[in-house]
Amino acid sequence: MLPKHLKEVNHWGFALYGFTRTAYPIGRLYQWVVDRFTQFGCVPDLSGGSFNGKSNGRYKSFRSYDRKVRNLKFAEMTSWSLLDIPDGLPDEIHGQDMYAVYSLRAKPLSTFFVLHMREQVLGNRHSEFMEMLRQACQMLSPLYGIVYTRPFHYGPSLYGMGMMENDDPFLDDENMNKWRAMMRNEAYTLLRSVYPYNVLSSIQLNIAFNGTNLENWIRASPKRGTFSPLTDTLTLWTVPEDRIRPVRDELWQAGVILDSKRHFDDVMDEYHVNDNVVAEHYRTGIPIVKQPPGPGISEEEMLRRVLGSFGGPDSEVSKVKDGKLKPAANPAKKRPKKKS
Repeated sequence: MLPKHLKEVNHWGFALYGFTRTAYPIGRLYQWVVDRFTQFGCVPDLSGGSFNGKSNGRYKSFRSYDRKVRNLKFAEMTSWSLLDIPDGLPDEIHGQDMYAVYSLRAKPLSTFFVLHMREQVLGNRHSEFMEMLRQACQMLSPLYGIVYTRPFHYGPSLYGMGMMENDDPFLDDENMNKWRAMMRNEAYTLLRSVYPYNVLSSIQLNIAFNGTNLENWIRASPKRGTFSPLTDTLTLWTVPEDRIRPVRDELWQAGVILDSKRHFDDVMDEYHVNDNVVAEHYRTGIPIVKQPPGPGISEEEMLRRVLGSFGGPDSEVSKVKDGKLKPAANPAKKRPKKKS
């Protein structure tokens, strides 16, 4: 368990979503990230990645991994990550100075680039952080992006990748699972939430609601934040900290921010489809075709599925009666013969 002072260490990060394999050479982006580590006084300790979507899921020494990928000239590389561990800490689980991850894998998530650093490493170099964001956007031309802060205990890297960590208690975290469905289908026609800085493309600026669109709605009042150009195709929407919650609440009521129940669960129940079908609808605007309801799941089958997810055939249930379970016979286990 992390000590309290490590749990509360805040990280600044940004996440960019939705770009093509040819957006920028993967090797040049990798070198750019290594240079940014150096810029902020960090040296990667560990790295990892995948080739053609395959990886053993383990971090390796940065020096050995760096040598390997450069020798391969990044051929067939589909993801990589770099991280720096603060001096005096045993591993990356206890703390990170800086972290970056890049993925081109189609499954289970779509393309993304996430970078975050410890607040103490960032210091008062906020303008350099924002310039780093601008450069990353210029290289990748994402469809959407966010700039966020996150205590280390609540997984700033996993948050950027759209994964739940430690029963996250923050605003709109309850929609994380459905955000992953949006990522898988590159459906960025809903906002994830409202952040201090939001990277918007024409897709988000043209979200229609209440007789207007998001761009015009924001421009209609200075209390809704300000715009500034980020690249030729992306706009930075800045929202003052004391206005984030009011602006978010208005947009949530209008259905512009992802709400798992309203945008997914209710639709899935009505049309009898899965979350990928719903996300594809939000991406393309093509109406969902209602499917016939599937067969109902018996109490026995429901319990079998739940228990089976915890451990193989020994967890199966053969009968449910009056709320009591009767274990299934396991033919692999023979009862010992009684001695005569």
